[in-house]
Amino acid sequence: RVKRGGSAGEADVLVAARGGTIRTRRVTGPLGESVDARWAMLGDERTAVVEVAAAVGPGLVPAGRRAPLETTTHGVGELILEAVRTGARSVLVGLGGTATTDGGVGMAQALGAVFTGLDRPARGVTVGDTRAVDLSRLAKALGGVELTVLRDVDNPLTGSAGAARTYGPQKGATEAEARQLDVALVRLAAM
Repeated sequence: RVKRGGSAGEADVLVAARGGTIRTRRVTGPLGESVDARWAMLGDERTAVVEVAAAVGPGLVPAGRRAPLETTTHGVGELILEAVRTGARSVLVGLGGTATTDGGVGMAQALGAVFTGLDRPARGVTVGDTRAVDLSRLAKALGGVELTVLRDVDNPLTGSAGAARTYGPQKGATEAEARQLDVALVRLAAM
């Protein structure tokens, strides 16, 4: 399910409105290093809020180390798993404000999906090397948990208005790197 309105800050707003607690978990950051990322369990103790920016935001990449081809969303999947292990039956995932362009492959890997042909965690530039995808472990890891995506933009995955070409430059990608990421996403989408 997709709902409009996602952006950094959802966890704080929802905890203020519905009660709950902000929690922290050490996860894989955008460049593969460990980072401390916040997430929220709302007052009903069944609904979690995960902001992708908390795990893979551009603020977690030093300005001198911008590497848009090398980033991963793996830490987002780790946060979702933590929420599920803690009892969440519904996870609100706020998109936006990331340093990554891997099509969510790193996140899916952390949730158990197997992408034949890719390293773990996947990096934006390599997602097009996927030869096969097995989602059976992902479904088992989530065990019927409802994921709702909160978003505030509406772009296609690929092409001139796609993720890499539109948002790559703000993540530090040159025009050539943005094209390279777009090609990888096109190949991934063709799987």
